Amino acid sequence: MRRLAFAFFFLLIPLTLAAQNETALLEHSLRQHGVLTTPDGLAAFLEQGWQAARPPRSLPADPPDKFTLVIDAWNLLARHYEST
Repeated sequence: MRRLAFAFFFLLIPLTLAAQNETALLEHSLRQHGVLTTPDGLAAFLEQGWQAARPPRSLPADPPDKFTLVIDAWNLLARHYEST
């Protein structure tokens, strides 16, 4: 039983680090486009669109890239609320 708990612990560490790394990548991607990555900033971006970006940056050229930023904002906002 102790070996199982030990193995589970060592599997949990890489998963936690991967989640932290993914969160950092989401934050970096959004910041590059001027989106604030605080819960209030993300909510403003999702409600107001690009007008909420600080400072406003140019939009990605491809519509799928624009949509990816919206998905990233939802994902990061959900992570903020999961951690509270």
